Amino acid sequence: MKDAFHISLHGSVYAGRYGLQGLLPFVYEQGRASTLFRNIMTSWESLFNTGGLVARGYARAHGKPFAVPQQDKYLLVVSSPEQIHELVAEATRKNSRISSQVLGVDASILFPTDKRLGESESHIASNHLKHKITSHLPYAFPGMQRTVEDAFLNEMKGVEMADGWEKVTLYYVANRIAGRMNNVLIFGEDLGKFVFSRVMEMLTPAASSAGFYESCMRFITDATILLGILRHIPRIFYSGARKKFEALVATEVVKRRLESPLEREKHQKDCLQWIMDYSGDVAVDYIARQMLSMTLGGAHQQPMYAAFLLYSMCRYPEYTEKLRAEIQATEEIKFRDLQTGTPYLNSFLREVARLNPLTHIALPRKVMSEFTFLDGTHVPKGNWICVPHEPLMTLPEVYSKPHEFDGFRFVKEESAGARSTNQFWDMNREFPFWGNPKTGCPARYYVSLNMKMIAIHLLENYDFKLFENNAPRKLSYHVLDMPHPKLKALIKKRKHAET
Repeated sequence: MKDAFHISLHGSVYAGRYGLQGLLPFVYEQGRASTLFRNIMTSWESLFNTGGLVARGYARAHGKPFAVPQQDKYLLVVSSPEQIHELVAEATRKNSRISSQVLGVDASILFPTDKRLGESESHIASNHLKHKITSHLPYAFPGMQRTVEDAFLNEMKGVEMADGWEKVTLYYVANRIAGRMNNVLIFGEDLGKFVFSRVMEMLTPAASSAGFYESCMRFITDATILLGILRHIPRIFYSGARKKFEALVATEVVKRRLESPLEREKHQKDCLQWIMDYSGDVAVDYIARQMLSMTLGGAHQQPMYAAFLLYSMCRYPEYTEKLRAEIQATEEIKFRDLQTGTPYLNSFLREVARLNPLTHIALPRKVMSEFTFLDGTHVPKGNWICVPHEPLMTLPEVYSKPHEFDGFRFVKEESAGARSTNQFWDMNREFPFWGNPKTGCPARYYVSLNMKMIAIHLLENYDFKLFENNAPRKLSYHVLDMPHPKLKALIKKRKHAET
């Protein structure tokens, strides 16, 4: 195969089909193969090598936009400050010509809309949820602590090795631990607090919490794996996890609507109830689909980051002593301590995110009607605009030794003590981890708190190290930059934790 990116003076048949010829400096072509064959090959290569295509395009574009073709669209990648500013500004306008989607994948593939209900393709009241979640965090903190303890107790288990060590698969345990924590906020205590049992009652009105949890985890896993290939296969081969999960959520919605106002008060601390209150008397299946979309939108990213966090703590043991000392200096970890009182831990988490951005692209936006940048770059309807994730987070003019892990990069030590130069949840052009700098992920404060609590629990209660120091860290899949599913670690309970 010839080099993926080259200057196109005349445009290709594929580019012409989407109106991009002559306007983008780089396009992807594969010799003189037919358009149909080229489309198929391009689509499948981008499924497993989007990161490589983006990296090569960025290196050759020198700040100009370039395109990464997929089966039925182009990803137009922009990186200049001016075009990123335009993208961010347009995305916040009420009648924007571009629309946010989950991971650059149409939500309608997983959640077909019912046109009779007049639904938008992907409506979640993000501002409403952001304020609800943020204001709720101080009150949720004690319950979150209990959930972390319960999650580690049930999930941090593996193959027994010598001297009390256990071998665990990082992505698996991270997925289970973060999944438990995430669902408590989304679905509340009744469905979110899980006690495992062998017998799962999957589709009855009295479905067990374990059944709900397993259905939820299967839905997340199936959806994440299939995001990039659903468009290639017939619907008859789709997993049934979505329907089972949707049925369980719909059952809970009906149950809550039949409750008295006094009974409903106990649900005022979870996203399901907030969405129900915000949506009014809309159809039950509409609310169920919104909840599934929310679950998919955040539940796969938290486990991915948690796995990279656990990996980094094992990979860089030189930071362990300092992090433990910072935690031990606080007799009892309180909410305000995790917000601003742990600068070294905060910096470590931000550095993990900087070098493990989870996706190859950031700020993905679908063009709803043709859009033209101020410099004349024209993007026809149906294509996507995004920014390159890793290149922006490794800019040498912003980060010294940008490709090296520096766990305390974001700490400034002063005579009065250490302080954070950037919080984990801070957003800017050079750190698009949380999305649009003007709006951002509505749950970023909650996610930050979750990840800090996971790190603290691991530091306080376990010793840890990598099982294989040279094991591959990442696996590229579609737009995801995932932890390698075979990445393993050794963990052992610390003596004080066993007593």
